[in-house]
Amino acid sequence: MDGQTPIVRVELEYADGSIQRLVGPPAEAWLKDVNNIVGAAHIRYSRSQMAVYPWEWSQRESSDGSMDRFKNYDGLD
Repeated sequence: MDGQTPIVRVELEYADGSIQRLVGPPAEAWLKDVNNIVGAAHIRYSRSQMAVYPWEWSQRESSDGSMDRFKNYDGLD
């Protein structure tokens, strides 16, 4: 890179096409918490820990109608 600090971004995409995103310092803080085993357990099993971060929500856009990549996904993995 040309001396610029890289931007850290975390995105979680769900089966319905919704996207949960963090950018910049909040993303770095979330990644630090996830790397902490206790933080990871709280994030995985309790929504309250994720709520403290300023998540942005959006919907994946598709112009060809192929938005549902998880059409046959039953969520049991």
